[in-house]
Amino acid sequence: MARLSTTIFVSLAVTAGASTIALGAIQSHRLGELLSSIADRHRAGVAQALGAQVETVIQRELRAVEGLAMVIEARAPNIEPDRVQPLLERHRNLYGTTELIVVGDAEGFGVVGDHDPVGGRVAGTDYRDRDYFRALKATGKSAVSRVQMGRRSKSPNIHLAAPIRNAGALRGYVALSIPLDRLREAAIRAVAHTEGARAVILDAEHNIVVDTAAPAVDAIASLPAKGLYRAPRKKGTATRRGLDERDVEVDAASVAATVGTATWTAIVLQPQSVVRAEAAAARRRAMVAVLVVVAMALVFARLIAAWVARPFATLSKVAASVQTDRRSVDVEVPSGRFAPEEASELGRVLLEMIERLHTHAEELEHRVEERTRSLAEQAKELKSARNAAMEASRMKSQFIANMSHEIRTPMNGVLGMTRLLLESVETDEQREYAEAAHSSGTALLDLLNDILDFSKIEAGALVFEAAPFDINDVLDDVASLFRVKSGEHGIELLPRLAPGTPRGVVGDRGRIRQVVANLVSNAIKFTSSGHVAIDVSGRNIDGDVHLSIAVEDTGIGIPEDRLAAIFEVFSQADASTTRRFGGTGLGLSIVRKLARLMRGDVTVSSTVGMGSTFTVHLVVPAAREEPQRLRLAPDHPPMLVVSSHVDAAALLVHQARSIGGRAEVASSLDAAEVWLGEVEFSHVIVDQEFAKNVARLRRHAGAKAALVSWSRIGDEDRLQSGFDASLLRPARIERLFTLLGGQRKPVVQLPAMNLSGRLLLVEDNVVNQKVAQRTLERLGVEVVLATDGIEALAALDAQTFDLVLMDCQMPRMDGYEATRCVRARVDERRGVPIIALTANVLAEDRQRCLDAGMDEHLAKPLTRDALEATLARWLKGPSAKRA
Repeated sequence: MARLSTTIFVSLAVTAGASTIALGAIQSHRLGELLSSIADRHRAGVAQALGAQVETVIQRELRAVEGLAMVIEARAPNIEPDRVQPLLERHRNLYGTTELIVVGDAEGFGVVGDHDPVGGRVAGTDYRDRDYFRALKATGKSAVSRVQMGRRSKSPNIHLAAPIRNAGALRGYVALSIPLDRLREAAIRAVAHTEGARAVILDAEHNIVVDTAAPAVDAIASLPAKGLYRAPRKKGTATRRGLDERDVEVDAASVAATVGTATWTAIVLQPQSVVRAEAAAARRRAMVAVLVVVAMALVFARLIAAWVARPFATLSKVAASVQTDRRSVDVEVPSGRFAPEEASELGRVLLEMIERLHTHAEELEHRVEERTRSLAEQAKELKSARNAAMEASRMKSQFIANMSHEIRTPMNGVLGMTRLLLESVETDEQREYAEAAHSSGTALLDLLNDILDFSKIEAGALVFEAAPFDINDVLDDVASLFRVKSGEHGIELLPRLAPGTPRGVVGDRGRIRQVVANLVSNAIKFTSSGHVAIDVSGRNIDGDVHLSIAVEDTGIGIPEDRLAAIFEVFSQADASTTRRFGGTGLGLSIVRKLARLMRGDVTVSSTVGMGSTFTVHLVVPAAREEPQRLRLAPDHPPMLVVSSHVDAAALLVHQARSIGGRAEVASSLDAAEVWLGEVEFSHVIVDQEFAKNVARLRRHAGAKAALVSWSRIGDEDRLQSGFDASLLRPARIERLFTLLGGQRKPVVQLPAMNLSGRLLLVEDNVVNQKVAQRTLERLGVEVVLATDGIEALAALDAQTFDLVLMDCQMPRMDGYEATRCVRARVDERRGVPIIALTANVLAEDRQRCLDAGMDEHLAKPLTRDALEATLARWLKGPSAKRA
């Protein structure tokens, strides 16, 4: 008994002591890391609070100056000094922090100031060189100046300026000079409870606004915009570690704060020595606690050993009895102070447990047999369900492949014929119609590709192209695509590219056009009057173009409780069976998925009965070179737009200015006659509503000005008597440039390649035969036609060919079987290159072509560029390819 008690005591003591010491060492190290992490989060929280305080202080003062501007607008709209002076005095009484108040006119000259007699030193002072006035004049909105030293306070301050308007026009401005003392107080409070920490606030030019380690800022100084003092690129907190400007090792947390249109930086710095000292002290306290716990464990272990030893000894006797006779065990529990009744109860329970073991063993064996039979049945059901799911997946893939083939086959004819038409049209008007038809066919093909790629989007396997293109071309494509539809709805389509937007970007032009087209189609569908505007803006940030594409309509709007649901798959704002508008509910879901895959997102704002605005934000790399801009001669005469449609006329003026032209607008015939009598115009663009007055306009315009009929598709008067040309709206930039006399970029007529090759074209569709044969002949190759695999084999027996273009799905004998027959030959004809020309475009379809013995895969609709590249590759050295 004593030996057992001693053994238990020693075991418990050694185990408790070793484990406690080891755990204490580990936790001591982790404690240091935890304290460091806590300190980082604390500094980050202080920096965020300080940044928020900076924004709050400046925004509060900005609201104050805007409120003063509104008061002046209401009580002294003409900025009369004697009426403005009391308002300034009242403002100073309410906001005592203002250092100086100045009210100026729209030209930047002072009118009256706070504590300045009417006509005193402020009146007539030139404030035009102030940065806040230049910003307010340029944007028409409130502005915040750079930080400067106050003349009175001798401390940093800023000027806040707000416009004063009268009947919507800029009448003047009011500017307040605000000392930044409160920011210093806020910074001191922010780091007051962080040992050894200091706070620094930097303005947008990295000038020191506040430094709690310095008693005051005597001059505007700056810190380098890198290292510890670099502002975060995005809204949030950046933590860094390194040397400050005093060569002290510090941990820093910085946060960006928005001040007007600029970004300030709030930084909290704490010496690393403080953090290390706190961590070392915490580790010492932890080790002391570990030693105390070990000592207490030794004492308790000795007491527990004496109490536990006796029941264990009794249990040992019971176990020995169970080994000799499990069914009749006579348990004799020694009496003592440690509750022998519990030991006797333990022996009784042990006997009952032995009896139950036999019963449970028999039940368990029976249950195992039943479970085995049940698992076999479940496995059979699972196998059946798996086979059914695989069959459903196979049928779905087969359906998608068949649908792709059936749609792409006629699309090949549509796009091929319109492409051939574009190479042969003679007039700009015909070319514009043909381009619209080709663009519509391309958009339909994009829709098909979108349906086929939807599963790839869900699986994260969609691949985007990365090619340079002009973002303005996307706008023109979408405008051409929806000209007819917008005209049917009687609404204006307004594609606008903001000045200064980088046009050259690198990305997937088709996907971006698909995003914009989906939004425009959705907007037109729900708009019965007004307009649908496409506003594109962007800027270059570190080599990436941050694009914003906003599609605004004046339609029915979307209820607020449905805004989140419209981006779900197969969901619409109105899901009832009596809704007036159709649609699959797939477009907006695809828009969001594509935008997020292109490092962006889409947002929406809407008011019921007034319209909606969908805004897509994308981040795409900038092209190395900007696209060549179309520019008219500097001395080119202006044009006159005669139209009462304000939005449409404004768009045409915007487009003219984008190519270096000048334009004026007359909303009535009388106004047009006044303009024509005063200015010599090169072109007079006449809206359809004034077309019947062409003779009247001709008399005033004279012989030099060209009269242009301006209308939507479907209601145009094609060069009716008196007009010299016609223009569709919205106009393409290049078409407008050509109309105004600019030199159009020449249409590249690709010369025949004359590869001296003979091709066998195997195609059963008559339209596709004509498209392919005409395209091949223009490339300079000789073409022999076969309508199926049997005719193809007969042609190969009778003639020699340099290359075979093989359709895959044909009657009598398909392309796969025909290719296998060619490859099975024993003569030299088995090595002729065979190119699959098929509407089956899935990855498994391409692999099937290669497995059948074909050398390459061309997808329908067939493009001239792809066909030309293939011919150049295989006709230059077909024998080498087969080898």
